[in-house]
Amino acid sequence: MASIQFKKSRTGKKTYYVVVSYSGKHKWIKAGTQKEARILKRQIESLENSQRMEKLGLVSETKRIDDLFQEYADHVRLHNSKNTVKRYSEPISIFTVC
Repeated sequence: MASIQFKKSRTGKKTYYVVVSYSGKHKWIKAGTQKEARILKRQIESLENSQRMEKLGLVSETKRIDDLFQEYADHVRLHNSKNTVKRYSEPISIFTVC
């Protein structure tokens, strides 16, 4: 369920947001005016639950553990020296599937 909130600036101007809650997390989406916030809230609530979570970026990705280690190995290769890569490559290779 979405709600409309506003924040007041130091000058007193109100900026409206649509706040969507999902499993204890809150996503604040800037709408601008109150009218725009109402329209955005209706659009979000009209989407199916799965589409809504994808649009808001709240969908958890499922990855295989070997994919995570491969990403880490790529990161190590890009950001470290040759000796560090050599030192890290053996333990990482245990978890990656070739």
